[in-house]
Amino acid sequence: MTPYEQPEFERDRLPLIHPGEECEHLCDIDRLARPRAEACEECGMERTLRVCLSCGHVGCCESWRGHASAHAEETGHPVIAAWRGGAFAYCYPHRRYL
Repeated sequence: MTPYEQPEFERDRLPLIHPGEECEHLCDIDRLARPRAEACEECGMERTLRVCLSCGHVGCCESWRGHASAHAEETGHPVIAAWRGGAFAYCYPHRRYL
């Protein structure tokens, strides 16, 4: 299944660790983006991926080369979700799992 065949992320189906403690950064995203690639867009890593919920950028995690966090820093897009290797959402400005 390609990312284009997968359903969009749904806010009520995100694996939130702290339900009820709404993050304003997550709430500010009007429509959660679906992944726009099948691997890290910078290095091609195919596991432990993170997807930007603002634009759908797919980047690798900190334990690899950290392209997801680099994207967040460059663009100001604050919230990611695990994709292919985990189940969580994370807010960079708050430095916490949601």
